[in-house]
Amino acid sequence: MKNLLVGIAVSLLLSASFFSAGAQEEHSALYYNMEGISYAKQKDYDRAIASFMRAIQVDPNYVRGYINLAIIYKKEQDFQAAINYLEKAREIDPDLVDIYTNLSDIYRQQDNFEKAKEYADKAIELTRDTPETIYNLGYAYLLNGERELAVAQHQKLIKMGEEELAARLMEKIQTRKSK
Repeated sequence: MKNLLVGIAVSLLLSASFFSAGAQEEHSALYYNMEGISYAKQKDYDRAIASFMRAIQVDPNYVRGYINLAIIYKKEQDFQAAINYLEKAREIDPDLVDIYTNLSDIYRQQDNFEKAKEYADKAIELTRDTPETIYNLGYAYLLNGERELAVAQHQKLIKMGEEELAARLMEKIQTRKSK
């Protein structure tokens, strides 16, 4: 009888751990993503990358993990890795504006103004004028020598009450003008 009770207890423990592991896994991608964000805020990029990688290992369709990996690689100036992760994110969710905003920013940093504009336009199409996309589009216009269009984006930012972004863009416009 004692062996039977021990066997039942072990079975219950094993089944409880099986079900709790399954329930844990549902939240694991989000958990690892949040952990990665925390590390990134501390500028501990190696640990942030490891956490984001765990998030997408747990859930290969967890698009935020790919985007956050791309953001880290963009900060580290590894643009090709960032683009690769953003392209994977785009396969999963082609209508997510963060993908196009980040692609626009990467191509702008690489002085590929046509691609920067293309992705900024796509982000605007999806969002209908978020401040970040307007800034990126204005900066892409400026770098492409289209100062008037950059100033028009600056004016949009002012109308939206985005003084900080507007000031950053105007600083770029004025710096570019004085060269």
